[in-house]
Amino acid sequence: MTKKRIEWLDFARVFVMFLVIVDHLGLENRFIRDFIWSFHMPVFFFISGIFHSNKLPWGEFLKKNFFRLLLPVVLWHIISMCSWDPIFYYVTDHSNWLSHYVQAQVDFITGNICGFGWFMICLFWLKVIDKLLDNLRYGGVCCFLLPLICYCINTEIRIPFYVLNAFMAYPFFKFGFYMKGRLASGAILSVQKKCAYMLLSFLLLVALVAYNTCGSLNAIEYGKNALICYLQGFIGCLFIVSLCMSIYQLLGHKASFTLGNGTIVLLLLQPPFLLAFKLIYRALFHPAHSAPYFDIFSAMISAVVIITIMYPIILIINKKAPALNGIK
Repeated sequence: MTKKRIEWLDFARVFVMFLVIVDHLGLENRFIRDFIWSFHMPVFFFISGIFHSNKLPWGEFLKKNFFRLLLPVVLWHIISMCSWDPIFYYVTDHSNWLSHYVQAQVDFITGNICGFGWFMICLFWLKVIDKLLDNLRYGGVCCFLLPLICYCINTEIRIPFYVLNAFMAYPFFKFGFYMKGRLASGAILSVQKKCAYMLLSFLLLVALVAYNTCGSLNAIEYGKNALICYLQGFIGCLFIVSLCMSIYQLLGHKASFTLGNGTIVLLLLQPPFLLAFKLIYRALFHPAHSAPYFDIFSAMISAVVIITIMYPIILIINKKAPALNGIK
């Protein structure tokens, strides 16, 4: 796994990040939004599990994941706090912008709600949890039992957001970890099977989203049924694997390597671009809603432009300030 890079996974990370940006822009079509929500974060945890390893001793393990996951969030939060955050809150509600701004900083420190860089903070704690369970005889079973236990506890006692999401995302992370050997072999599916799995998983997702409505880890929403929400996530992993393997096989491009390794920057440098494009969209199309909800075509075009603009920024950051991308 360490010697042979799974190149299509770089493309998969970029593709899912593209969907995240589309969603963050704000979609007018609720069904498309729910469809994306049903699997985009489970797939990110799934991919993170593929690259995970428990072989390092505790000291090196914590040091590596601190520099890779926590430090970039802290650095980017300081940058955002001193640059685009005040502008964002002033544009959103200029009469109460200061109180919203201060509350956002408090929320980030306390971690009780979904905040800046939440995915990377949850991923850090998830990795720690997995390493603690790694030596237990039935540690693998815990990845399915812990979310159920946390879900039941959270209905009575509120669990801090980052801890709750770390446990709730654990099955997707462990699924990726167990699948890494088969994915690394590069001979999982024939072309015909890829197409069949892609079509079948897509149709199943559409049907499940239509029934279960919204399901999202970061919003702590599980639709009508939490078990179906998990089923959506696992089917979404199959959908993305078969789709991205097929597309990369057809197109393959070296840019996917840079962007795939720059998902930290793509994730944490989104806010100023999102704000700019929302203001532009509002000025050009004058949407009837208070928030500029994008149609799917405009959102996709905007997401492509944002990723394209960020490509040279990632190259510069990797060369001049690699810590911002989780590189020591």
